[in-house]
Parts: sequence; structure tokens; C-alpha cells
Amino acid sequence: MMKKGLIIVFLVCTWQVTYGVDERIFVQIGGIQQHLWIKGSSVESPVLLFFHGGPGNSMMGYAHKFCSRLYDKFVVVHWDQRNSGQTLQKNEDTGKMTVDRFEADAVEVISYLQGRFHRDRIFIAGHSWGGFLALLVAGRHPELLSGCFAVCPMVNQLESEQRTLEEMRQKLGNDRDTLALRELSTVEVPFENGEQLYADRKWISLMEGRTPGFSRQYVSDWSRRWLDLFNEASRFNLVTEFPVIKCPVVFFVGRRDQQTRATITEFYFNGLNAKYKQLHWFEKSGHQVPTQEPQKFQELIEQELLSIKSK
Repeated sequence: MMKKGLIIVFLVCTWQVTYGVDERIFVQIGGIQQHLWIKGSSVESPVLLFFHGGPGNSMMGYAHKFCSRLYDKFVVVHWDQRNSGQTLQKNEDTGKMTVDRFEADAVEVISYLQGRFHRDRIFIAGHSWGGFLALLVAGRHPELLSGCFAVCPMVNQLESEQRTLEEMRQKLGNDRDTLALRELSTVEVPFENGEQLYADRKWISLMEGRTPGFSRQYVSDWSRRWLDLFNEASRFNLVTEFPVIKCPVVFFVGRRDQQTRATITEFYFNGLNAKYKQLHWFEKSGHQVPTQEPQKFQELIEQELLSIKSK
């Protein structure tokens, strides 16, 4: 009798286990095969789709640095956007790249995840260019979303670039840094080529107190593929484009961020009319919030998940 009772208890406990997921797949999105990495400890958890920055900067190789805790709370989905990462390797030609094309791709990925995990809505998060894309989707398709996490987003990038360039020229002029002034004197906004972009980003990195993590050749190669799209996105002013967003929006902002200026994001947040909104400052960070303060980043996403659920 005792053995039979133990077997019954064991079977009941096993039946209650919820299984997780960890898979890398290609899905037909926007007419091409696009790469997704889906990982979570329970398929019943909320779905969180990340939009990487750049454009073009796949986060697959370093996502573990800022997602290790999130896999226990979400089904986390990383997406190699067209012409990025494994999606680029799978497709030789993905056609003309425009903001509208990436928005349409994002909506298709969300639709796939809604069907796959039987959700009416999912969460999205994006960093930099990805933050711009996330806010664009939130502004135009709020009915698809449980919430949007915008991390150092491009909000009004032309103004951001102009202000930062002017401030760098003034400060470095006061410091009599002739090399910096000579390099920055070649820069125009919007950027015309990779040389201008390299000079600008090099000195932003140095003024934020970090060593540039890129070479001149890398920026040159990136610019040939991505600069036109970046400049198109930079011409958007989300302050006027989306003064109202009809889903929860949370901003994560690096206090020292000069690349997507923190003050511009703060200005947008203050005037934004949203169902729920919150802004969190990362005092130790510049533009790279997820990797500069990964523990705080994940803790705040978990905290906001509970706050949004309670609304």
C-alpha cells in the first residue's frame, strides 16, 4: 500500500511540471528566413522579444550577459533582423532596407510569437536603434503589446547628434585638444560617410570614459550597408510623432549617454501620454546600459513586469 501511494504522488507531481524551451530556428518573415533564439524556463511565462541595436548589431553572442535572470521570468526571444547575424548568413539579398520594412518585419515576428505561444500580447524591448524600432511598434501597434521597454532609444536622433557634436567641439576646444578638434571639424549631421561617423563615435566613447570598441574599418564597412537606414531613422522625431502611446512604456536611460542623449529621452518621457510609463536612470552607464549594469537592468525589468501586471 505504501509503495502505491508513493507512485501516485510522484505521477501527480510530474504531471504538474511546466517545460521550458531553448531553440534556435529560422522563420519565414518578410519573404526571407529570419533567425530567432527562443529561451525560457517555462513556456507559460510572458514572452519578451528583444530588438537589437545598430542597426545590424546582432546580440546573440553576448545576450547571456544581460538575460541570465530573465530566462526564469520570461520566454526571451532574440531576433537577428534582416542583414544581421544568422539571418544575413542565410540570405544573400534581403532587398532595400527602410524603416517601414523593419517595422513590418517586427510585426510579423510578434504575430508568429503570438500564435506559437497562444498570446494576445507580448512584451518587447529594444536598445538604441532597437529602442527606436520598439517605440515605433508601440506607437503604431499598441494592441499587440503588453508593454515596451525602450533602452537608450533613438528618440530625436538628429537633434541628439547635433547637440552632442556642438558640446564636444566646445569642451575639447576649451581643453585645447587639437587632434579632437581637427577630427570633429570634418563631421556633418546627418553623417555623410563612415569617416565622419567614426570620428564622432570615437570621441563620444572617450568622453564617456570608455575605450572605443570598434575600428575605423568596422565603421566604414558598417556605413556602406547601414548608414542610409540609420539616417532615415534619425530624421524621425518621436516627440511629435508619438505624443501618445496606448500601451505601457518603460525607459531605461544611461546618465552619461551622449550617443542617444539622455536629456532628449527624459524630455520625451515627461511629455508622453501613456497607459503606464516609467523612467529608470542608470547612474554608472553611458549608452551601453544592458552590458554596463546588467544586474540592475534585469532586476528592473522583473520589477516592471509585476507593476504592469498589477495595472
